[in-house]
Formats: sequence, structure tokens, C-alpha cells
Amino acid sequence: MEMNRWKSIFDTDTFVQTLAYAMPEDSSCPGDGFMTGYGAVAGRLVFAGVQDIACLGGTVGQVASLKIARTIEMAHKHGAPFILFMESSGTRFEEGLSALSGYGEMLRALNGANGEIPTVCVIDGNCFGVCATLAGLFDFVIMTEESGYASVLSKEGPNPKNNAAACAAEGFASMVCKKAEIADTILRLLDFLPDSIHSGTDDYDGSQDDFNRPSFVCDTLQTETSYDVRNMLTDLADNGRWIELWSTYGQEMVASFARFGGKVVGILANQPSVKNGALSMNACKKAAAMIDFCDRFTIPLLTLTNSPGYADEDAHAQGDLIQASSLLAQAFASSSIPKLNIITGRAYAGALLLMNSKQVGADYVYAWDTAGICMTTPEIGALLTKRDEIQASDSPIVTRAEVIENYKNHACSPILAAQNGFVDDIIPAGQTRARIINFFQMI
Repeated sequence: MEMNRWKSIFDTDTFVQTLAYAMPEDSSCPGDGFMTGYGAVAGRLVFAGVQDIACLGGTVGQVASLKIARTIEMAHKHGAPFILFMESSGTRFEEGLSALSGYGEMLRALNGANGEIPTVCVIDGNCFGVCATLAGLFDFVIMTEESGYASVLSKEGPNPKNNAAACAAEGFASMVCKKAEIADTILRLLDFLPDSIHSGTDDYDGSQDDFNRPSFVCDTLQTETSYDVRNMLTDLADNGRWIELWSTYGQEMVASFARFGGKVVGILANQPSVKNGALSMNACKKAAAMIDFCDRFTIPLLTLTNSPGYADEDAHAQGDLIQASSLLAQAFASSSIPKLNIITGRAYAGALLLMNSKQVGADYVYAWDTAGICMTTPEIGALLTKRDEIQASDSPIVTRAEVIENYKNHACSPILAAQNGFVDDIIPAGQTRARIINFFQMI
């Protein structure tokens, strides 16, 4: 990877190289193709490993692997994030089993650090074979759209099936950026991450953005049935700043980090503009991964619920959807972080329960006064309860529409949900930001 791209993330003259002279006896490649060390990023300690594609084609040997493993262990010991910049041609076959032994050391070190410090892998070239498996253990993977490729099958070589866009669509790449944007993307992500599980995230003075300012976009969106929830996040977050993860994977759900009153919060929001925000297999997996990360690093969670329930997946995917939705339920129920749910639209059927309901672990649940909350969709509920009335009508189509509308107004009322303990309070959409900040300040 080019020096200026990776080194620009570190504060000027702060990067200190470690194990600079480590190399096999028969090698003339300094550092055995990897530069490792530590430095300051916006004043924070960060450890890093950088692969040099010019050294033996970017192959990974035993010495290079041990350098990376030791650097990960040092990051773990000192409670600091670790970033690996990868541009590899794969395993150094000349070293035989010794090279694979080195990979084992890296995998072991990374597994030991997982859940203790944030880890980020930046792929700015080829990442094939065991290298791809290693990258998959990182919390977040950033790939460059021009030259990022990843696959466990080295024989495939770079192709459209394993480029950055394809890897992002399958959920492997957390973020995709241009080469020139690598430093900025890393800095934006690190701004929302803690140093370790022991440090917590840094709060800043949120007074630069009024805690109590009205949520005007929310006021507008509450009357719409299909909208881009990302506009709502921009309206709600401090200074409109937030960062999205896995944006092209499970697009029915938006996963992101933002700050509210200066505090870092993880966000899961149904996306009404994509399949009505239904709970698909990938959306459930994405949400479960986000909850798991937030829980490990004690980052509180906000959910914005607007979903008709489960997605109508193909028959062959039903088993996968069942497993994914169970994974989501387990993630919510087993997490111990503070959780706030705001029902901004529909909370029907499975979405009512699985999207951070009080029954699966939410501390508080608020609902907009225009929300619809029900054990099933109004269409199904109306037909189940008023089938005879509809069939006996002289104008069944008109009667059906009237019955559905009546069901929405009564059986799906947020007031009824509050009376039954599903909702703590019913709020105007314009008060959403103030209520979010109030909750996270309280906890």
C-alpha cells in the first residue's frame, strides 16, 4: 500500500515502527513485507500493520505473520485499536507449512483480541485464501472500490464476483471507499469507536447542537409510507453526522453510529424505501452483528421501528430466515446495553416483537402518535375478524377497505399498545431527538 495513503491517518511524526529488521535469514526484503508499529490518530493510540506489495509480491511468510501477531497482542495489552492494511498475493508457498503456521499465530492473536479492542482491516488490493479468512475475523472491513478484491479461492483471481461491491453486497465489506478516501473513512469510523472494552467511547460537548431542537424531518415523514430513513438519521443526529455500515447488505435495515448529546450510540432502523423495511434474512443478520458489537463495547443502542414484519423470502430461503430471525431475537435478549426503541411507523407481527420490544430487552419504548402497532398486518387482521361481514356485503371491495381502515384506527392504535404494556409513552414526531438525548443522558 502506498506510504502516503496509510500514513496520513496518523498524526504527523507520531508513527513508531516495531520489529523493523525482522526477516528470514535468506531474505533481502526489510521487515519481511510488513511494516508494524503504533502512533497517534487524533491524539489516540492506534497500532497498525501495513503490507508492502513490492516485497516478494505481497506474499505472507512466517516472520511477517509473527510480526502482525505480536502487534495485535501489544494493541490488546495496551487497550488500543488495531488496523491492518492488506494488499496480498497470498501465502508464501516457498516457506511451505511454516507460512501456514504463521497464519495460525495471526488467527490466534486476533481471536484473543476480538471483543476486547476494535479491529479494522483495510483491503486495498488482492486478499485471497487464508488472508480473506483472517480479514473476516476483523470487526470492520474497509475495501477500496478501485482495487479491493477478496475470496477464499485464490485460483479465481480478481473478478467482478469478488470485487469490493460484490463483497459489500454479501456483507463481508463493512464499508467501500475510493483510494483517496481511505484516511478519511478510517478517521470517521474511529471517531465512533472506543479504544477498548475498558475505556468506553469519548463524549464531546454536544451543546454545539441544541438538545431540544425540533425534529422537523420526522414531522414530515410521519405522514409518508415510503421514505429513506437516512434522512431521518441526519435530522436526529448531532450536527447531522453519522456513519453507515454494510450499506448495500440487507438494505431493508440501516445500521449506523451517531452521537446524541455528544454520546456515541449504535442505531438500527428499518428502511421503508426498500421492501417496506421488512425483516429479511440479511437484514436480521446485519442487525444481530451490530447488536453484538455494541454489546461487547458497551455502546447503547437506538432502534427506529417501521416494518410490516417478515419479508416474503423465496421458499428455499425460509429456513435461513427462521435462523436469522432467531439470531436477532437472541441478540436483543442477551445484550445488556441500554436500549431505546422508537416506533415511527408500522410495528406489525414479528417486527413488533423482534425490533427491540420490551419483551426482548428494550429499556424504554416510545411510539409516535401516528404509529400503527398490531400483532398482524391490518389487511390480515381485518379479514380474520370480519370475514363474514365482508362476504355478506353488497359491495365487498368497498366493505373490505372500510374494515381494514377501521382495524388500523382501532386495533393498531398506539394507545391500545400502551395500555397493554408494549409502549411506555406516545410522543409527537417532532420531539424525537429530545427524547433520544433525554434517555441516553439518563442512562
